[in-house]
Amino acid sequence: AWRSLLVCLSIRASLKHCEGSKSQFFGHISCPSYPGQQPQYGSSCVAYYPTVVPMAAQQPAQQQQQTTLYPDPWQNYEYFGQYGKLGIHTEMIKDEHRTQSYLRAVEMHAADLKDKVVLDLGCGTGILSFFCARAGAKTVYAVEASDLANWTELLVASNGLSDTIKVLKGRIEELQLPEYVDVIISEWMGTFLIFESMLESVLYARDYMLKPEGFMMPSHANIYLAPVCMDEMYRDRIEFWRSVYGVDMSVLIPFAKKCAFEKPIIDKPIKPENLLAPAITIKTMDLRTIPKDEPYQKTIVNFEFKAAKAGNLHGFAAWFDTLFKGTVSNEAEFRRLFSQMDETTDRKAQLEKQAGVVTLSTSPSCKDTHWHQDLLLFDDPIYLEQGHTIRGTIRYQRNPDLLRHLIIDISFCVVEQPNRSAAKKFYLWGNE
Repeated sequence: AWRSLLVCLSIRASLKHCEGSKSQFFGHISCPSYPGQQPQYGSSCVAYYPTVVPMAAQQPAQQQQQTTLYPDPWQNYEYFGQYGKLGIHTEMIKDEHRTQSYLRAVEMHAADLKDKVVLDLGCGTGILSFFCARAGAKTVYAVEASDLANWTELLVASNGLSDTIKVLKGRIEELQLPEYVDVIISEWMGTFLIFESMLESVLYARDYMLKPEGFMMPSHANIYLAPVCMDEMYRDRIEFWRSVYGVDMSVLIPFAKKCAFEKPIIDKPIKPENLLAPAITIKTMDLRTIPKDEPYQKTIVNFEFKAAKAGNLHGFAAWFDTLFKGTVSNEAEFRRLFSQMDETTDRKAQLEKQAGVVTLSTSPSCKDTHWHQDLLLFDDPIYLEQGHTIRGTIRYQRNPDLLRHLIIDISFCVVEQPNRSAAKKFYLWGNE
């Protein structure tokens, strides 16, 4: 499960005082990368000839210059080690909403894939490569940096697709494809959309390997935020300690709050009725045009919510969606859909059909996924009357010491209750 990856990275992040990282002593397949500027079309493109290079020599300049408390701030040894096992891929493929959305997108945009060259970045078992090959792609370069690539190559051969799907083992920043690609398809999303920092690699591939007229799958992405009431969870994790089998354990309540709410809660799906107000969009990305570094720069968004009903405000929930737009999409209907992404499942299906777009949403109003939602809960609830105004700011950025992790700050006040305000910093996932 991808949550096991998060736990693994978190445990390894706590080992601050280790003298070195195993990843410094392991090589993996790579070859010379493009120079800093994008090559001109028509220039020679060297075929892929793998060589084993010590990992320290493979780090991009940006990574080599990073000064942190950790021997390997990218945690590549742990990260790719987890993706080299089958468990995480089992959960992802069994997530029907996720996998079916990609399949529907490939089938809807089959005309854009037929006889085209496709890059499947972070291909895992190669399931998306198989979808693209079945849709008529001429060549699919299936890139996988973990050891699972060896099994993926066997899967391709056993399905008789070795002439179409070319498995390349290595990080995309260290590979050189034999040709430019027409399409980049990737399932790069992590919790809070950008955790794991895989999007950075996808945008690198876009800048250096995608033809000017090429397109991305998915093509767009959004992050949402909404205030939530989590009474049942609060009773279960906090109020429980007031009296346990007749024993007063209320002295534990401050500690229980720290244990329960110190980090974002990522494994408990919420329901639409938990929302105290409609969600707002805090980040919108057009993956064809967004600068590579922008998603991980410090982002500051001011927000204001009007409580749609009375209830205890325990904190906020965040989730995301992605959209798959192709050349057959209706631009006007797409923009309409894009502005109404948090609709109910039935309404969204109607909008998708009109727009010629597939959406993959992790909203609590849609079918649950392995991502669920991110719960950012405060220690003490604030009771709101219907119509009360929640005004505040959310700030998020890459953790400067653990580069696949995030730091999220939220501060807010209730306008009608001048003395009721709160602020909290959440580490997703490793602490400083």
